Amino acid sequence: MSESWQLFCAQQAPTYITQEQVQVEIASVCDQLTAFTGFLSTEQDKVSAVKKSSEVLLSHVKEQFAEMHSFLCERENALTQELAKDEESVLGLIRENLQKAEDGRLSLEARLTELSAQQSQGDDIEFLKEVSKQR
Repeated sequence: MSESWQLFCAQQAPTYITQEQVQVEIASVCDQLTAFTGFLSTEQDKVSAVKKSSEVLLSHVKEQFAEMHSFLCERENALTQELAKDEESVLGLIRENLQKAEDGRLSLEARLTELSAQQSQGDDIEFLKEVSKQR
């Protein structure tokens, strides 16, 4: 048992509380309740403000990332197109050089065939004279 309960039981005398004391206690509890309710309301307002601030910030972050994503996609497409254009330009030059090399090879083969034909038809000395003239 608590000490105050033991004292009450030991005294066995009735304790009277006046109407005025009850009114004072009620007023005190009401004041405390009002203060506590105000405190709770203020804290709930703070919670709402933090949530709203977080939502605004999150929305801003999402917008920023969407803009960056869009920029990066556009940049990727531009670089991809530029690379394809550069690749086609280089490949065009390579094809042109290959065609020139192939034309040169074909020309040399034709010359070799022509010289072989001349060699087989005639005199070796005459053939050598002809080759010297063409150089």
